[in-house]
Amino acid sequence: MNARTPRRKQSNCSRRLHPPIQSQRFGCRRTIWSPSYIQHSGHVPPGRGGLFELVASGSPELHYECQFTVAEGDLVMLYGRFSGHGLLANLVVVDILRLEDGMMVEHWDVIQDEATREKFLEAIQSSEISSQANALNNLTRASMWRLST
Repeated sequence: MNARTPRRKQSNCSRRLHPPIQSQRFGCRRTIWSPSYIQHSGHVPPGRGGLFELVASGSPELHYECQFTVAEGDLVMLYGRFSGHGLLANLVVVDILRLEDGMMVEHWDVIQDEATREKFLEAIQSSEISSQANALNNLTRASMWRLST
């Protein structure tokens, strides 16, 4: 299989990116992250140094589970879940990486709290209550308008 195929890129990114983050060891950083690495995440300081500092300061309990990867052209997307970071909820993350000569040169991400079933049901109930309150408010306005005419 050619090193430039989407399947190989997916495997390389998933296998090479997250073990150093989980173990907080970056001895391999010169072969994975380009010296000109661009970080587009607002919560991470610029460059690969910012990423290394953030991870080094994190919890030793940090764990990442990659669910799947997708590759097209020079981009690879990893979808996974971070836990053990000390926040109230686990994080569901999509990492988008641009590769050049097998090195990660650019990174974007989308992060959200993992929705548990309980939180999902609470949100639905809250939404239903809000919808009922809005309907009642609209009914009250309509009634007031009829009384004033």
